[in-house]
Amino acid sequence: MAPISYCHDPKWWAYHWWLDDMYLAQPLCLPVNVNPGMLFPPQNIKSNNDIALLAARVIANAYHWWLYDMYLAQPLCLPVNVNPGMLFPPQNIKSNKTSLCWQLAKALPVERATSREKGQPLCMAQFYRLLTSYRAPGNLKDSLYNTEPDSPAPRQHVIIGCRNQFYALHLKTKDRSEVLTEEEIASSIMSILNSPATITTPPVGILTTQRRDIWAESRDLLRQGTHL
Repeated sequence: MAPISYCHDPKWWAYHWWLDDMYLAQPLCLPVNVNPGMLFPPQNIKSNNDIALLAARVIANAYHWWLYDMYLAQPLCLPVNVNPGMLFPPQNIKSNKTSLCWQLAKALPVERATSREKGQPLCMAQFYRLLTSYRAPGNLKDSLYNTEPDSPAPRQHVIIGCRNQFYALHLKTKDRSEVLTEEEIASSIMSILNSPATITTPPVGILTTQRRDIWAESRDLLRQGTHL
């Protein structure tokens, strides 16, 4: 996992200023963002099993959409069209092995402005960062990280909060060769829902409600194995 980097060209100054001023340099704790734009049909939930099945269906479909529609289903056999009007953020290319397939797979149709400067190509980078980005706390400002699908052994998992605890639900088998089925994901969720209500593990998640710089210090101590 590497930090997301951008060109130091002066034309990008507004991006860096906006990212730092509005996000990374803000010391306030991050709120849980509930998006009301994603509406699901009413469900007849009667048990934890129903909760697990519904959650597994949402997770499995979101993961397969991200993996298949964004990458695997792209028509890579078509001739590569070099479009001088398509600007990509500079990439830190270290080897052909870790970059070639990823670069070719980024083939979503480029969206274009419909009003101001009509027809101008829009940046598509945010689509490829869906479900892969992480904002790490820092003493001076936060850092934005992104894990790409072709990185060595990417950790493809989701975080589930239950009874004041956080659990990592892995979406691949232990050898990371196969994606879990919807039934296997539901089984893992049921294990979490059936976990004891009283767990001796300290609820460290509460530390994330502190200022970002304070949380960064606490996080560093936790990663060092130091008791707070």
